[in-house]
Amino acid sequence: MARMFQNLGNTLGRQSNTLKIRCEACRHEAIWSANTALRVFGHRAVRYDITSRLRCSRCDKKQVSIWI
Repeated sequence: MARMFQNLGNTLGRQSNTLKIRCEACRHEAIWSANTALRVFGHRAVRYDITSRLRCSRCDKKQVSIWI
């Protein structure tokens, strides 16, 4: 079950967690390691910060959903 999060640093605190990303337009999925997600977005990033910056690498749309 996907967990909701207040900010990325609190939720991805353990190295075993990953950030999952899905494009709602073409259904392409990607998985980012905790280190990569924290390096790109920072510990204080909230859901809106992340989804507003992401774009699908396959279809180039900004219709993404994320979960941990």
